[in-house]
Amino acid sequence: MSEMRTNMASSDLRCQCGKLIARWQGGNLVIKCARCARFITIHHTAIQGTPPDLNPDQHR
Repeated sequence: MSEMRTNMASSDLRCQCGKLIARWQGGNLVIKCARCARFITIHHTAIQGTPPDLNPDQHR
């Protein structure tokens, strides 16, 4: 799995199994629908609160 992680973009948010969950793209959050695999863009102006931790495994 470590080889797969090195090939992923650092802006990708992935599950521990490697499945793409979301991605930061140009300041916007792009979320992949688990049911139909479409991508939904949430513009940065609509995002409020604390930014997500892109590398949660490094803090364990």
